[in-house]
Amino acid sequence: MKLIFLIIFILFVLLSEPGKIICLETRDNVTKIPTNKLELEFRHSVYGGCITLFVQVSNNKLFIEKISSDNEASISYYTDQYFFRDGRFFAEIKEERSEILVNDGWKLKFGNEEIFTKYLTKIFICG
Repeated sequence: MKLIFLIIFILFVLLSEPGKIICLETRDNVTKIPTNKLELEFRHSVYGGCITLFVQVSNNKLFIEKISSDNEASISYYTDQYFFRDGRFFAEIKEERSEILVNDGWKLKFGNEEIFTKYLTKIFICG
């Protein structure tokens, strides 16, 4: 029984993609966290809708895979190709970034963690 558990564990470790390390830059320091994906949530400064960016992390880039909003004007600010589902507007945007600039009051979600971005200025891949 222990041998079967050990084989399953080894296969899980070998087949799972390791977490990438992203840097969270504040005015005072840089914090490193391992993650393969993250979400950024914020209020649109002009139209007021709640925007969520869904970001995949690769070895050297951040990919904004999709964006969603509870407000059509807010999502149409970013793209005119979106659809409505389950009370929200969604768009597949597939935008590559080397960094994401962040403002105070944004919500950052990664893994089981959720933080508000007071003093956070930038998210980027650690090099």
